[in-house]
Amino acid sequence: MLLFLVSACQHLPSGSSGTSSSNKKLSSDTNVMPSNIGMTPGDNYYEENAKWFKNNPIDKAYLAEAQPDTTYGNAELEMKYLTIWQNEVAFSASNFRKRLDASDAAAFDRQQKLWEEWANGSIDFDHDIMNHGKYGIDMGTSRQFIYTDAKMNIWRDRDMHLKYLTSYLEYYCDNPLPENQWTWNKFNYP
Repeated sequence: MLLFLVSACQHLPSGSSGTSSSNKKLSSDTNVMPSNIGMTPGDNYYEENAKWFKNNPIDKAYLAEAQPDTTYGNAELEMKYLTIWQNEVAFSASNFRKRLDASDAAAFDRQQKLWEEWANGSIDFDHDIMNHGKYGIDMGTSRQFIYTDAKMNIWRDRDMHLKYLTSYLEYYCDNPLPENQWTWNKFNYP
């Protein structure tokens, strides 16, 4: 993966200063270095390492709406925000893809498709097992909330990961983009 990122850096537009990436600072209104975003999915990396992501507009809107007093209401809210995160992943994937050469972009498209199949298939399988009568599991109406919440969070994690990768292609390369051209720290929502 590191080789992929390093080789992809060669394809960024030139015209930025050639400053060493270890000495770069972001503007004071950003207060975060792209490297603070995290390491790997599954480590709760955006919660621990990217305070800016914790305050993203999607989660803010979600928390403002999170008032349903029924499991069905919670499931509907989760489904709404699952769709929003799926759209956000498409936005972040597009931004990432723009920074790649044609060969790497094609490879990324294949991998992203496989990731989407895994993300949807894995949670769908879990949901099917939990709802299959032959195992005697009775979760009542909470099963729909658990299902949509799990799926929403997988897509949320993927968006964070794509933003993380994009930060390296926009910031830590030989020809970093000026801050006004960064997309790694942008959200498409609302």
